[in-house]
Amino acid sequence: MNGLQRTVQRIAASAPGATFFRVTGIDAQDRLVHRLTGGRATVTEVFAGFPTGFVTTYGRRTGRPHTVPLILVTDPARPGVVALIASNFGQGHDPDWCRNLRARPEAVVHHGGRETRHRVREVRGEDHERWYALGSEIYLGYPGYRRRAGRPIPVFELTPAEGRT
Repeated sequence: MNGLQRTVQRIAASAPGATFFRVTGIDAQDRLVHRLTGGRATVTEVFAGFPTGFVTTYGRRTGRPHTVPLILVTDPARPGVVALIASNFGQGHDPDWCRNLRARPEAVVHHGGRETRHRVREVRGEDHERWYALGSEIYLGYPGYRRRAGRPIPVFELTPAEGRT
């Protein structure tokens, strides 16, 4: 992480910064840059240093696919496995994608020009804390989000499923 990325992370980690990025539509900016670079980059990756992927979940009521850019937390000891932290910018409620994963524990991750199907499980206890600590190494804002949210922040572990999309 370079100096610019550290500064962007500090801004995004603050309550006003998180609100700014949520309200101004960082997701739309990530989508645009992702499309323009052929899936090789996002605004978030370049300016904040987060490994960002597009994660497709399926609507809990409609079954329709919904794709959102999310930080991909990795564990060097477990290649191919990623985690998603449902911090929702430190808000007091879970993001929609979190509820979708609970209803249908499968997802497609689009990252680095590749798409991979994953089985999903919500982790608790030691696994939750381990993934949250790994996520906090990637993004300086997760500890503050945890304090501000006033709710337990769910963590989901995604394991590659057989076959690719």
